[in-house]
Amino acid sequence: QRWGPRTLDLDLLLFGDLVMTTPQLTLPHPQMHLRNFVLYPLREVCGANMQLPNGSDLATLLTTCPADGLVKTEHSLAG
Repeated sequence: QRWGPRTLDLDLLLFGDLVMTTPQLTLPHPQMHLRNFVLYPLREVCGANMQLPNGSDLATLLTTCPADGLVKTEHSLAG
């Protein structure tokens, strides 16, 4: 059931350079350009010069998606 209860909600954002659209999956994620909580961490991991497989430039996407409300935390996964 779309938008119904589920035990896991996983959004696949990117898979290498793959660009695809099927009834089950669209890559890159079709709304990632609207989500600051996706774009700003992606910049931290990949750098602002990243180009998405569909040709979108991360630096350009960041200019149209303000970081309003985002708070960077210092967290390490290292033990």
